[in-house]
Amino acid sequence: MKDLLSAEDTNDIQSWIYSGYPHLPKSTYAFLRIDDQIRARQFLKGIPWQISSATKSRNRQAQSHQVLNVAFTAMGLLALGIDDETVEKFPIEFQEGMNAPHRGAFLGDISPGGKPDHTVRDYAASAVHLLFACHFISASVRDSWISKFQRDSSAGGLSLVGLELGELADSGKEHFGFKDGISNPEIHGFKGAGSATGEFILGYPNEQGCMPVSPLLSPESDPHDLLPPAMCDNRNMRDLGRNGTYLVFRKLAQDVSAFWNFIADDCRRRLGRAEPADLVWLASKLVGRWPNGVSLVEAPHFDAYSEIMQERLKAGSLNDFTYGQTDTSGHRCPFAAHVARMNPRDRIQGLSESEALGTTARHRLLRRGRRYGPELFDLKILDTPESWNRLQQLFQSRPEAQDTTRSDRGLFFIAFCANIREQFEFVQRAWGNNPHFNSAKGSQDPLIGTNSSITPGRSGIPIPDRDGGITTGLVPQAVSFRGGGYFFLPSIAAFRWICHGK
Repeated sequence: MKDLLSAEDTNDIQSWIYSGYPHLPKSTYAFLRIDDQIRARQFLKGIPWQISSATKSRNRQAQSHQVLNVAFTAMGLLALGIDDETVEKFPIEFQEGMNAPHRGAFLGDISPGGKPDHTVRDYAASAVHLLFACHFISASVRDSWISKFQRDSSAGGLSLVGLELGELADSGKEHFGFKDGISNPEIHGFKGAGSATGEFILGYPNEQGCMPVSPLLSPESDPHDLLPPAMCDNRNMRDLGRNGTYLVFRKLAQDVSAFWNFIADDCRRRLGRAEPADLVWLASKLVGRWPNGVSLVEAPHFDAYSEIMQERLKAGSLNDFTYGQTDTSGHRCPFAAHVARMNPRDRIQGLSESEALGTTARHRLLRRGRRYGPELFDLKILDTPESWNRLQQLFQSRPEAQDTTRSDRGLFFIAFCANIREQFEFVQRAWGNNPHFNSAKGSQDPLIGTNSSITPGRSGIPIPDRDGGITTGLVPQAVSFRGGGYFFLPSIAAFRWICHGK
């Protein structure tokens, strides 16, 4: 079930699955529509040689100053001439797309008006067929690529629907000020340890020993012999999905002022004060980590110079912990904290530790997110108590008054999974937006949950301790969905097949 991938397979897998490209801090996400099928197909036939493979990404000496990856929506496959019968072999979640009307409610995609948001607002609700994601070593290299790509794609029968610019900050922090991208699983096929390959790459067994659903085609559908044979089939079928995966893209706007002003106001409501340590403590309880990324389980009290905190930061081992016997009651990291919901590890009420670990392993996501927009304040002030006074001063004076540009800022949530329904949608619905998950007591995820003022029956976030604990006031909707979609990130061989057509 957990063999290493062959060189042939790693040559076929797009490198984005293997790496988040930490050496390429700038990124561009170009969303395109196919206007002319013939010209678009011809244009795309020249793309496979430009796509980076996992093999190349593993070879650090071969790493370039830019890396390209390409993915399709279901509508994009149809627009390129792939027939209905083939597209219908993909899972229904991918076929319908993220913006199907009935998905808005359970994904928690609430618009400013308080209704589920069913459109990709930032792209004027235009059809998105393709995603070209390119990562760069510098802004100048990025800008040069964008200029050329806009000319070439237009000549190739494609229209640019939306263009987003992301970045990987030196601090590794998202805009609320917490280190991000820490809890990412390893893939056994690449590393020899970690999650089963089939949790994230099609064509391989998953944690249950089963093959994820993959579109299988008849041999007649592959006259150029581009696709590999299906692994679990005796009819000589060809596997269009093998070495590919599904990509979930979501643009999430972050209202940094709303988040930190809530933290300050809630401290004043409960304590009659908003001291710097109070602000960082409460914010960290909602997130489940300290701003520098160290877990509350391992460091329940913030001491930037403690042995455990220094050891974790030096080794970069910020994800090496379980709740288990250390924090079964949630006194260190609350059950309702963001990280405890998104990755409950061995702590799911009603399950033993081993059962909880097994359940969590079947619902993991491989994240490749990046942030966008300028920082509202210097996020590094959160890392040492000596600089926390600056945080207090900032939010006593209401930071929205200082944000003279009214800049848009947030996170591009990007995740890979082999099963959209059982991984991304399950985590979003059953853990993030479930007010009854793990003693949530009517609350939802404090960051990505549906915390709209119209959400019925919602409550504050419970933070237990030995004395009974506290419950915060009603958390604001500090993270808002701005648009997104489900994409198929094909193998390089499948990309060639798609360009040739059935």
